[in-house]
Amino acid sequence: MVAAELRLAVGRLSRQLRRLYAEARGSDEPTFLELAILQRLERVGASAVSELARGERVTTQAVSAVVAGLHRRGLVDTSTDPGDRRRTVVTVNARARSLLTQREQRITERLEAVLAATCSPAERRLLAQAAAVLDRVADAL
Repeated sequence: MVAAELRLAVGRLSRQLRRLYAEARGSDEPTFLELAILQRLERVGASAVSELARGERVTTQAVSAVVAGLHRRGLVDTSTDPGDRRRTVVTVNARARSLLTQREQRITERLEAVLAATCSPAERRLLAQAAAVLDRVADAL
């Protein structure tokens, strides 16, 4: 029963967050998948396309296309892996970091306002604890 309730609640929250990201997206800002890849690169550092695909659970071809678009727009740097010249290593750059910071700040401020208006301090502490658990569950799925 917990799994079904969690699936519904997290699904609704996910859809609402996607809506917020879509509303906050300017014409030149990253799409949801582009944003996920940039955030992953920011979190884990330089990565091969195959590692990004595995981490986001999408195809290598999809990530290759996204990385190519991000590179054309000057949001990531790419290089050839010296140990395996067939591999491309992707790195987030300063321009992308600035864009991520600005966008995340807008979304976080909106979410923070909703939490302040709808949740008690005890509930917000509970959500902070739940976030770590949800992150661990997401990694295991």
